[in-house]
Amino acid sequence: MHPMRPLTRFSLSEPADVAPDATMDSELLLDGKPTGRRLPGHVLEQQFQVGTHYLLLTTQGSPFEETLHLCLLNETLSLLDEQHLGQAYTPGLLRDVTRLSEWQFQFSFPGDERWTLTVLQHPKHQWKSLWQAQPERKLRRLISRRYLLLEPAPHGP
Repeated sequence: MHPMRPLTRFSLSEPADVAPDATMDSELLLDGKPTGRRLPGHVLEQQFQVGTHYLLLTTQGSPFEETLHLCLLNETLSLLDEQHLGQAYTPGLLRDVTRLSEWQFQFSFPGDERWTLTVLQHPKHQWKSLWQAQPERKLRRLISRRYLLLEPAPHGP
């Protein structure tokens, strides 16, 4: 794979319904054209190409109760991996996105919490415990292939 580089080719469709019970995902657009793929969130915060893959960071667009979705797609725009950051009733803004290396960057979310995201060149197999299963999503295998490694950033001196 090649190093991570910023993109501007993707966007998300405007939500048709903003009612409290409305769907929390949006259609992914590529160069303004529908792709038939849906991603969690309503706001595309950042986008990168990592080799032949795409890393998209989305939010719901509500700084008063926010979730950050990190989605890695392959060249056919199929979801390879995803991570989510957020907590109910917790405000959050994605800030201070800083590239650390070809495969890694740090950011703040929510508030001043710093995170490091590493895009692995080869997937790592990881056990999922049953409590990690999110009821609003399809049940995934208990052993998952992880391309995205999300960790709290080390504290400076």
